[in-house]
Amino acid sequence: MPKLKTIRRGQTAGGALGCGFGKDSKMRRKITVTVGLAAVALLIIAAGCQKARTASGKESRLVAAENIELKKQLAQRDRQIERLKKEHASQLEQERKRLADCRRELQQCKERVDKKVGQAVEEMLTSALDEVAKVREENRTLKAQIEDLKAKLEQRGQ
Repeated sequence: MPKLKTIRRGQTAGGALGCGFGKDSKMRRKITVTVGLAAVALLIIAAGCQKARTASGKESRLVAAENIELKKQLAQRDRQIERLKKEHASQLEQERKRLADCRRELQQCKERVDKKVGQAVEEMLTSALDEVAKVREENRTLKAQIEDLKAKLEQRGQ
C-alpha cells in the first residue's frame, strides 16, 4: 500500500500529491477557469431549465384553470339539457292531453252529427210517409169519385 502524504499549511492538494500544480502554476489557472466556466454554464443551464419549468408551470396552471372553466360550462350545459328535457316532457304531456281532449270532442261531435242526421232522416221519412199516406188517401178518394162518376155516366147512358 502506498504511503499517504500529509498536507502542510500553505500547501495545495495538488502539490501535496505531487501533481506538479504549485500556487503559480499555469495549469492551475486553466483548471480554475475551466471549473469556473463549467459552474457558470451549469448555472445558466439550470436557470434556463427553471424558466422552462416556470413557463411549463404557468402553462399547466392556465390549462388547469381552463379545464376547470370547461368543466363548469359542461356542468351548466348538462343542467340546461336536463331542464330542457323536463320542459319538453311537460310540453309533450300537455300536447298529449290536448290531443286526447280533441279526440273526445271529435267523437262527441260525430255522435251529435249522427244523432241530428238520424233525427233529420227520421223526420223526413215520417214526413214522406205522412205525405204518401195523404196521397194514398187522396188517391182512394179520387178513385172513389171516379167510380161514382163512371156509375152516374152509365146510368145516364142507359
